Amino acid sequence: IENITKVEVIRGPGSSIYGGFAELAVINIITKTGETIDGFSVGTNYGRMQGLTARTGVNLSVGKKIKDFDFSISGHYKEGNNSNETLINFWDKTYDAADGWFKYKAKGVNAGLAYKDLSARFIFDEYSPTAPAYTAQHINNFSSILAEVKYDFNINKKLKITPKINYKQQEPWELSDTQSGWNYHSRVARIKGSLGLNYDLTNKLNIICGTEFYSDKAEILIEDEAYTFYNDKKEIRFNNTSFYLQGYFETPFLNVTLGGRSDIHSQGGTEFSPRIAFTKAFSRFHYKLIFSKAFRSPSIENYNLTPDILPEKTYIAELELGHKLNDNISVSSNIFTGVIKNPIVYLYDANLDEEYYKNYEQTGSSGIELISRLKYNMISGWFSYSYYNTLNKNTVETYRVFDANGSVINNKLLAAPQHKIAVNASVDFSSRLSLNPSVVFLSSRYAYTTAIYNELGDYITPEMTKLDPMLLLNLYLNYYNLFINGLSLGTGIYDILDQQNQFLQPYNGHVPPFPGAAREIRIKLTYDF
Repeated sequence: IENITKVEVIRGPGSSIYGGFAELAVINIITKTGETIDGFSVGTNYGRMQGLTARTGVNLSVGKKIKDFDFSISGHYKEGNNSNETLINFWDKTYDAADGWFKYKAKGVNAGLAYKDLSARFIFDEYSPTAPAYTAQHINNFSSILAEVKYDFNINKKLKITPKINYKQQEPWELSDTQSGWNYHSRVARIKGSLGLNYDLTNKLNIICGTEFYSDKAEILIEDEAYTFYNDKKEIRFNNTSFYLQGYFETPFLNVTLGGRSDIHSQGGTEFSPRIAFTKAFSRFHYKLIFSKAFRSPSIENYNLTPDILPEKTYIAELELGHKLNDNISVSSNIFTGVIKNPIVYLYDANLDEEYYKNYEQTGSSGIELISRLKYNMISGWFSYSYYNTLNKNTVETYRVFDANGSVINNKLLAAPQHKIAVNASVDFSSRLSLNPSVVFLSSRYAYTTAIYNELGDYITPEMTKLDPMLLLNLYLNYYNLFINGLSLGTGIYDILDQQNQFLQPYNGHVPPFPGAAREIRIKLTYDF
């Protein structure tokens, strides 16, 4: 996170431009360039939960922009524990954090080069947690290698053409558990080429269009011949071709965005995703009305367990209204309704010890979010309240919530709070000292926490529990230029009330909630030169 400049969240479906994984939102994480780093930065941090180290690590960044040449490279190494609690699964197996069941290690490198309109980036990332789900302690490795090269041909002030090549290689869930016989080691690689065009026909009319092609190759790296894909081979390939077109037109009272994307997948068939939006921002008022269709492509393991699985199709309508009350305060409201057709659902049969995927009829929700932002001389922050209701849109059995009598509660989804309040603030006492409190309130949630057994003591099915509401309080202090220029100190307390937030599965995965981090005291030192 030390290498991040900012994070952009594009709410709502983005499949019309970004394809089959932009079903509900797009998150753009922008890392630092050489111009941003402008020298070097080194940092270390340490966090402590009761009785256990929460985190410790170091990070280093070097970068500079020299005329038209920009270079940067950053790296990090971290390790710690995801919890200090104990997990007891439905088969009475105990996983105690004190015995190392929640340890993790993480390391990564992010390097970038740019010369004028040519740019390239390379990322290596590896996250290795000890997974409390097996008969003995084993590390699950999640490793990724990503690379990109692109060039912006600025034909003139109005027309830009961008060819781009991406490469992504991942080895997720790498595991070898000889005692239980659970082995998983596969590699998937995607190479993608794209050609995009951005053309300002006039100062009020813009057109974006392009085409993409990617090829996926997956390999099973376990030598045992019993491990194959559904095609009875250790290798499988898919490819996808897509075309997209979007127009944007401005008028004095209405801006119109109209676009669509067509994807042709070698296994999943053809999908078309249209999108239309009406937006406008005035001096103190803005509005946004969006209707869109999106989809989620099945992954390789979706196809491997269920070859005839279909893509999800999502239909969403969204209305946002905002008003700037004065120079210091703004408010906005967002009303949305959406339904996902053919949702891809993970299922596990405990009696047969088999896992598979299935397309259900639909799931979805409607809701509202209210946001207020403020900024005064030394205080800034935002407040948000969100609420959702499924309105009988969910037909997925494993997502359903049941009351104490076993009746379905049709307006809720498993593991999700219906009400959420978030507050984030910053108090700048000076240019060197700031205090940052944050509050998150989650209403009651439902989760499978225990299991039901028969008279012989055989495991039958998990049992659902209603969890109490939760209030998470955090407080963080930043002090810049401590003793010398460039040296910064950050310290804070996370989860002050020691709520010990749990990770709830939003489906019946036949495991209890995994414990999260408890109250943590953290300190961080950074030196920027």
